[in-house]
Amino acid sequence: MINDDREIVCKISVLEELLQESEDKMMQINFNGDIKDISMILVSAERYALGRMSYIVSWTYEVIKRNLHLITEQDKKVMIEDIEKCKNYGHDIDKTCWSELLEILKKSLEDK
Repeated sequence: MINDDREIVCKISVLEELLQESEDKMMQINFNGDIKDISMILVSAERYALGRMSYIVSWTYEVIKRNLHLITEQDKKVMIEDIEKCKNYGHDIDKTCWSELLEILKKSLEDK
């Protein structure tokens, strides 16, 4: 029984540490604007990265994917059109990112 209790305490301690690490990684910001402004910034990032052949493609993909809730429906449609009309996606790995993001954006509109 004592060993079981110690094991539970250890597991709880580990979970608390993981939770704290997760909270530490989250950033709170004071942004002077509204959701449309943040959405526009994400569209601008997508347009900048589209066709590039660098780390910025995967980084932009990840940021947009994690922040779909900050993108307006209209801006999602703009991103979809941008990606569909693109003639040069960059390297194969970049094309994979854009193809995945395209599907994610379409699905997010269907889910509404």
